[in-house]
Amino acid sequence: MPSSPTPRELFSLENQTAFITGGSMGLGLAMAEALAAAGALVVITSRHLEQCQQAADDLATKTGSQVLALQADVSQRQQVEESVVRAL
Repeated sequence: MPSSPTPRELFSLENQTAFITGGSMGLGLAMAEALAAAGALVVITSRHLEQCQQAADDLATKTGSQVLALQADVSQRQQVEESVVRAL
């Protein structure tokens, strides 16, 4: 009997980039984890860089995906624009 496809095979996001604001904890982190598990390159942002970097490191280890941590306050347009430029 053939094996069932994995979620990564079913919902592949290979060569796609996901940009998650508030990605260092809670719902943002859960979404980042799911997207990374599907093969996406993940950028997570948070106002707190140290917490964001720890989450990114843990996520990269857990999923084997590339994860970039950036500090950004989404209420500050310039910070969001700068983080998008850095991610690109």
